Amino acid sequence: MKYLTILILLIISSVSFSQKITRGPDIGEIYFLGPTYSGEGLYYSTDFGETATFVDGSMNYISIAADKTEGGIYCTTLPVALYYSNEFGYSNTWEFKYYDDYLSYLIISGVEEGHVFSDCWMHSEDYGSNFSVHSLNGWFGSLRHATIDNFNENIGYALTYKINVSDTIYLGQVINLKM
Repeated sequence: MKYLTILILLIISSVSFSQKITRGPDIGEIYFLGPTYSGEGLYYSTDFGETATFVDGSMNYISIAADKTEGGIYCTTLPVALYYSNEFGYSNTWEFKYYDDYLSYLIISGVEEGHVFSDCWMHSEDYGSNFSVHSLNGWFGSLRHATIDNFNENIGYALTYKINVSDTIYLGQVINLKM
């Protein structure tokens, strides 16, 4: 039953444009966005999703990403702004971190504590307070999705496509992402 729940959550998250599920730093720890009586809220689980605790429904969530710090989670909201909570995302623990026209709705947790990426074109090493822009030499097309390597956040991967051609997809790897 628990594997079916995780599979359903993964399928739902893969068909949407925003990240709806993220792993925490401990084994079995996940955060996910799910339905509430008034919209969508944040849930937290420490047993691979077999049981989950509702932690907050006050934010207008677009995407979430868990930090490598225990209890640390980022979220982007509409209008696109970045928030961080070091208390598992419970209500009234969110701290505003960043707003910029270039901030993406997709945020990706880094390999080290306090590191977060905004798609593949910006990163922060201070829990989202300041961002550095990347040059992104070596890939082309319109961005569909991006992620970083699990062990070396200086390597990024991007799925891109050609506008007006629905069946194109390109996989690109960018080395020295933070340069």
